[in-house]
Formats: sequence, structure tokens, C-alpha cells
Amino acid sequence: MRRELLEKHVIITTSFRGVYYGRLVFLRGNVCMLAEARMCIYWGTTQGVDELAATGPTKTSKIGAKVPLVRLFGLTSISRATPDAEAAWEARS
Repeated sequence: MRRELLEKHVIITTSFRGVYYGRLVFLRGNVCMLAEARMCIYWGTTQGVDELAATGPTKTSKIGAKVPLVRLFGLTSISRATPDAEAAWEARS
């Protein structure tokens, strides 16, 4: 499963309550690196955090600035973003 997620856009959650969107460029154990990463500060969804991977952020979601690369620790989930979710995330730039 790890290889099929590399270079794909994903939603990552961490044990530190972080929620991030970006392109997965490295994954080993409980550590990953996301390129073009953005933090979801408040997701404002009606169907939970996985809605961010299914349809993207809502109008009430608060999204942080895009950074070129971020290294994340304590991964608790990785969800592959759908094409619709990717478009919604990119529209929020």
C-alpha cells in the first residue's frame, strides 16, 4: 500500500491532532513528508475528517498557507484524496 500512495495527494492525521493535505513524497514507519502541504486548522465538515479526502474542504474550513515541504511524525491515518477533493483543495490556494 505504501508505494501506491507515493506521489499521490493525501490527507494525513497525526497523534498530535494535526490534519494535513499534500503530495506524499516519503513514508517510512510513522514518519512522512508531504510536498505542497497545507494544514487544515478547522475542517468544518458534516461527515468528519474523511470528508476532506472525499470532497475537500468546505466553505467554513480554515486552511493554512501552502509550504513546499513538511515532515510529519506520529501518523494515525493516511487517506487518498479523490480528484474532486484535490480540485477543492487547490481552489483554496
